[in-house]
Amino acid sequence: MLLKSQTISSSISSLKLNSKSFLNPNFTLQLNHISSLKVVWRKDQNLDRAIENDKRYKLCAQVVKEVLNEPGQVIPLRYLEKRRERLRLNVRVKTFINNNPGLFDTYYDRIRPKSDLVPFLRPSNRLRNFLEEEKRIFDENEELAVSKLCKLLMMSRYKVISVDKLVHVKREFGLPNDFLVNLVSKYSNYFRLTGSPGEGQSFLELVEWNPEFAKSVIELRAEAESRLTGVRVRPNFSYKLPPGFSLREEMREWVRDWLELDYTSSYKDMSNLDKASPEMEKRMVGVLHELLSLSLLKRVRCRYWVSSPMTIGFQMLFRVHSRGIQGFSTCR
Repeated sequence: MLLKSQTISSSISSLKLNSKSFLNPNFTLQLNHISSLKVVWRKDQNLDRAIENDKRYKLCAQVVKEVLNEPGQVIPLRYLEKRRERLRLNVRVKTFINNNPGLFDTYYDRIRPKSDLVPFLRPSNRLRNFLEEEKRIFDENEELAVSKLCKLLMMSRYKVISVDKLVHVKREFGLPNDFLVNLVSKYSNYFRLTGSPGEGQSFLELVEWNPEFAKSVIELRAEAESRLTGVRVRPNFSYKLPPGFSLREEMREWVRDWLELDYTSSYKDMSNLDKASPEMEKRMVGVLHELLSLSLLKRVRCRYWVSSPMTIGFQMLFRVHSRGIQGFSTCR
């Protein structure tokens, strides 16, 4: 994210996202009601550092998964070396193991009888203890995982989401690896799986609407404050800019007016609302906020959800309008 000014009207007024590939082929998003305002974009160093730290964990998780999927959960080191490109390892496997010594134990064995001894990898006791602890945490928070999955479906336009997209973001939202096998089948009163996972044509549908799940974190926070103070608190966003960020006076006025708009729940049906209205715009930011609130680390990679039917057009709104409510990083 470079240090430069962008004109909001020029970035958005011409925005027209055709969603022919989504569930609603007739839906087109157009925004052209905002006056010409300039926002200075700056790098958020803290967010960028957090994204960089995520990369190491995700790479380790990918290599661990590769080994665990092998027969007996062991693999010759040279076999794993041949998969470097697919695993996107930019160093040799031996270097990766040395940089992450707690993941695997190295021992020598034969690939075939009478063949030479070669180094093998197997999960270390430390890794196995970690995986057991992870499973225990997933089991203890099963109801929370079910509620999150329901909420994601409840926010989607047609109460259905591509399984492939859910699989990509399962770690971000704290869903167990086997959620399609265990959670979906166990809670058939909430979920229905259609199609074949892995073939790009499978979807998870919401069967039953639970009103207890239909409250956003913004609404729950307002209710908690109302109970504490005895005064009805209006649901709205908390606005705070990161250090080093600033808004011009005209932009501050726009933000003040925007915050005065009524907050609309992320779970409310807004199909009758004008797609180009300020109210729909604020509702989109609200859905973004709710999505991030449901995630474990309060951040999600845009490429996995910005193109889904649930979040069509949100990336531009995310970058332009919600500064101070959400942050955006260009780290990949």
